[in-house]
Amino acid sequence: MEMSGFVHYLWTFLSMLVSVTCTYSLLQPEWFVHADFMYSFGMYAYCLRDFRYTVPRQICGYYGGRFGLGSVPSRPWQAACLLYGGGCMFLTVSFLFALLSLSIRKGCDTTLVFMCTYIQILAVVFLLSGILSFPFGLSSSYFQHYCGVSASIFYPGSCHISWAYMLAIAASSLSIFCPILSRFVENTECEDETRNMDI
Repeated sequence: MEMSGFVHYLWTFLSMLVSVTCTYSLLQPEWFVHADFMYSFGMYAYCLRDFRYTVPRQICGYYGGRFGLGSVPSRPWQAACLLYGGGCMFLTVSFLFALLSLSIRKGCDTTLVFMCTYIQILAVVFLLSGILSFPFGLSSSYFQHYCGVSASIFYPGSCHISWAYMLAIAASSLSIFCPILSRFVENTECEDETRNMDI
């Protein structure tokens, strides 16, 4: 396999991986978890343990009872949900374009790859902005009710960061490499095409 083909497949695979991982972490209600695991909080959903049963059950739901940005209990969480969700959407669109570019990459037509580069840059900015703005909601009265009045920005009180938030951070960090790889795809394809024309 020639180098440009390898880079193109690697870029497409990485685009798929970060798109799926970021979206999966967005859907999880376990970004922050109480120390005794009674409560967990996500971007737009929460879970709590119900002790009314013989074996305690975990009950999850949307903030405010139904899905809606206005139901999210803090403005920073609303902003984070909008930014991170937008980043996930842009990553998904760029993955579909990357997949499409695999079938039409002959002829040095780099318009699709070039467009993907800028969509992925935008996605990275949205994802990182969402991740950085989420902790500002820790000082809200809603979060302090469950995690203690000592909870504040970047200090979760009696709660702690959970696996879904760490997964979101890791996936968003990995997504930084997508636009970098796409530039290599664009350059190596043009070089390969020029080299083939010279022969």
